[in-house]
Amino acid sequence: MAEVRTTVVPVSWPVNWSAIWIGALAALAAGALFGLLGSAVGAQTETRVVNWHKVRLGALVMSVFGSFLAYVIGGWVAGKVRGAGGPRTACSTGRWRGSSRSRSC
Repeated sequence: MAEVRTTVVPVSWPVNWSAIWIGALAALAAGALFGLLGSAVGAQTETRVVNWHKVRLGALVMSVFGSFLAYVIGGWVAGKVRGAGGPRTACSTGRWRGSSRSRSC
């Protein structure tokens, strides 16, 4: 009987921590920029909220949308820095180690 040899090739972990850190810093910078932009436009005038009736709708929309857009920018930057070949590998860059074992992206 002939002997069959197999070669085991180590597979690297698809998460690039440098890309994650740069994406996180980009998200922080974008969040600060949107916060300053909201202050310049006048959407965020209250520094201390003691009553929810004093919060204006423009300030709430600017805060929520600015936070969402900052994280989108951070994820986009992380994907670009990683240089991922497709959406599956780009998506796995932005996830933490505990959830990287899941199949859905």
